[in-house]
Amino acid sequence: MSKHNPGPWTIAGEAANDMAGSAIIHDANGFPVASTRSWIKEQHDANARLVAAAPELLAACKLQVANIEQWLETGVPASADESQQIYNALKAAIAKAEGTACNANSPA
Repeated sequence: MSKHNPGPWTIAGEAANDMAGSAIIHDANGFPVASTRSWIKEQHDANARLVAAAPELLAACKLQVANIEQWLETGVPASADESQQIYNALKAAIAKAEGTACNANSPA
């Protein structure tokens, strides 16, 4: 299985067309990795944010899966610091996908 382009991914901006919205998503090296289009502006913006957040969402999910595997294998949950790191990664990735501000250090 090949690895995806390196993150973070960013939304490069709107492309000119007759639709409500279209964007190109670039990887950390500036290479295009995806594009989004929609007739509905709000959907376009949400789709572009979700695609751009994909590397962070994947990384945060992998952290949590590793945490759960450790707990299932050893019966020992993650430390408070490890749990906070996982929580922060998950909150930041969700905030990027939703386009909201994130205060990752305080549980919500």
